[in-house]
Amino acid sequence: MKAKTRPLALGFEYQHRFYWIQACRLFNGARNVASVAIEQPRIKAFDDVVTTYRKPITDAFGRSIIADHFQLKFHLTRRETIRAADLIAPEFIGATSVSLLERVRDAVADGEIPRRLTLVSCWDIDTTDPLGELVSNRQGEFEVDRLLGAGPQTKIGRVREAWRAALGNIEDVYLARILRHLRFQVHHRIEDLDELLERDLQIAGLVPIDPTLATHPYVAISQRFILDGTCEHDAESLDAVLRREHLRTGESMRTRQGDKSLAIKSFSQFAVELEDAADTLNLLPFFRGRQTAEEVEWDRDVVPRVRAFLLERIHPGESYVLYLDTHLSLTYLAGIVLGKLPATVSPARAGRIWRVGPLPEPAPWTCSEEPIGEGAELGIAIEASRAIGADVRSYLREAVPAVGRLLTLCVPGGVSERSVIDAEHAFALARGVAVTLQRLRSEQERGRPLHLFIAAPAAFVFFLGREARAFGPTTTYEYDLENGAPTAYTPALHIQLSTLGGSK
Repeated sequence: MKAKTRPLALGFEYQHRFYWIQACRLFNGARNVASVAIEQPRIKAFDDVVTTYRKPITDAFGRSIIADHFQLKFHLTRRETIRAADLIAPEFIGATSVSLLERVRDAVADGEIPRRLTLVSCWDIDTTDPLGELVSNRQGEFEVDRLLGAGPQTKIGRVREAWRAALGNIEDVYLARILRHLRFQVHHRIEDLDELLERDLQIAGLVPIDPTLATHPYVAISQRFILDGTCEHDAESLDAVLRREHLRTGESMRTRQGDKSLAIKSFSQFAVELEDAADTLNLLPFFRGRQTAEEVEWDRDVVPRVRAFLLERIHPGESYVLYLDTHLSLTYLAGIVLGKLPATVSPARAGRIWRVGPLPEPAPWTCSEEPIGEGAELGIAIEASRAIGADVRSYLREAVPAVGRLLTLCVPGGVSERSVIDAEHAFALARGVAVTLQRLRSEQERGRPLHLFIAAPAAFVFFLGREARAFGPTTTYEYDLENGAPTAYTPALHIQLSTLGGSK
């Protein structure tokens, strides 16, 4: 493949995967999605995918929305981020004369429209740029009041004036109208879309992708839609196509008899569609990526909401699927909260439900230990998907003088994304951590907080949480993957079991 055609081909794959993520919504939940289209030219530059609703939904500004229009922007390299100046640069969207904001301006030239215009990109928003202060983590919308209220000599104020000038020296009231229609879904690579699509296919009752095949059956179908000019489908018409192609497995997960689905989301903006499939706790307003939003505290603001959500909805003797698009600290917290409840809760992520049958025996870990300093507390680094021991050591020596010793547990066979095989293996490994800590933690260390660092699948972390009441007070840590520095950890939860309770 010629170098210049490769980005075009990958952009095609990006668009079609996103289309199917939206199309799965036709079969989920209350089925408020009326239709999903690919290449619908109703609004120029936001025609890649269009999702239309039966009943209007409410956006972050309280407006009634009848449709979401998505523009997919794939970039071959990861060297760039999105900055404020890009929104008024035509080349950013592959145009020669009209910028992204000009396209939005043209779409709303006659006044407010009941539609959202969303840019979807594998790039992230530059947090060092003023745009990083203007895009909310709730739904990816603009903080319009912050933009308009900034002084003319501030960084944000200069961005506002540059945008106004590029849009024809419009007044602030018109700039606000433009920005209220635009939002962002960012930092989603093709492999992220594959993971989300795998989850949504299962929820919708559709055949999963076979990774051993060279062709993608769903992409082939949507490509045919474009060639045939049948670009928009409702549930009935798409269902007929999928049954003809033998891609239907049954009813959607939300409508299957006896299934009870819950979800918690805290950092994935694409996880917004979880509401279609499950009763969902939305924690996005409390976070900006891996970090908490300004003036938000994990223990004060987040923990009580997770605890209340789970204990109000999960009842003894019943079975649940719990979708966890969350920070690992919150996945761990969910396990702790549910640790003593006599209910069957199977964690799920990326379309995979981790159901445990007969409880397995504890699985062993490869363990190493080393002194860190003079402190009386213990740190533990759990390596399943990534090797983190060296980074944790550097961080503890620099930032946590209370820790005197570090245990590093490595999954037998070595770390990888597939080191945890299935639910039974994940559960056995979690029990193995509990056994190892019981054996190696000194009497002095048991009376002090445990410092917990994990690189492992969410299902394992949930099962570890269910074992963790024996660990005592625990501080969990989150790693900033985008930063990538060895010491890019920050403390998250400070768990006190006495405040969590053990029953309803």
